[in-house]
Amino acid sequence: MKCPYCSKSTKITNSRKTSQGFEKWRRHSCVSCGNIFTTIESIDPETALFVIKKSGDVEPFTNSKILISVYKALDHRSDAQIMAEKLTKNIIVKLLHTPAKKIPTTLIYEKVINTLKNFDPVGAVKYQSTQTPAMNKKDIRRVLK
Repeated sequence: MKCPYCSKSTKITNSRKTSQGFEKWRRHSCVSCGNIFTTIESIDPETALFVIKKSGDVEPFTNSKILISVYKALDHRSDAQIMAEKLTKNIIVKLLHTPAKKIPTTLIYEKVINTLKNFDPVGAVKYQSTQTPAMNKKDIRRVLK
């Protein structure tokens, strides 16, 4: 990596995984000017993952689809936007830890619904209702179990 101050080469003096699990914190030191700076490197899930649709088609993964659906499920909360962003990050970390990089939509659904169930059962039911055309009492009970 080039130094942002003098554009010369740098060396990594310290490196750690972050709590998110797919990011690395790195401390760099410039070999020329001696300045120190920190970077956070992360995997871009939109280039690392692909989604297998029910039709069998494969398309690139899109963070925003999960974020929007989680936000809609949590729109009854005053902190919906903040929590949707945090939960989406959590879901993406879980997806990045799956061995396959082509992920079926059913696995994405499973990760989203389980995360929502643990955080906000009402949100889980709302999410389920957008994924299934008609829900009855049995479906709601199944989601909450």
